[in-house]
Amino acid sequence: MPALIWASAIGYRLLTAGLIAFCVLFGTPFLARQSAGRVIAWAGCTPPTFDMQAVCPPGSWATPFAPLSHWFGNLLAPFILISTFGWYLLGGLLLALLLRGLSKLTLGEPG
Repeated sequence: MPALIWASAIGYRLLTAGLIAFCVLFGTPFLARQSAGRVIAWAGCTPPTFDMQAVCPPGSWATPFAPLSHWFGNLLAPFILISTFGWYLLGGLLLALLLRGLSKLTLGEPG
């Protein structure tokens, strides 16, 4: 049982840190465009131009990052982050809360 306690506490901290880092990297204007541009380059997609978004092959894992790499991603980064990755962020948040609750229940700490 102590292994489950420590695993859930460490999992909670790692997941929370990862969610915060992801939101800062891809939700901050100007930083989001640079970060998304690197993801697009790593995936081997066609880089964006002024009048066209990045083009990725169908089914590519980097396709959701294409709007962030375009010039309008500088201003709309928080909105694009929520509209594109909102369900993933919500799932990560719920998983982090589950891990936190599990670690609190098993440790016997007050709420």
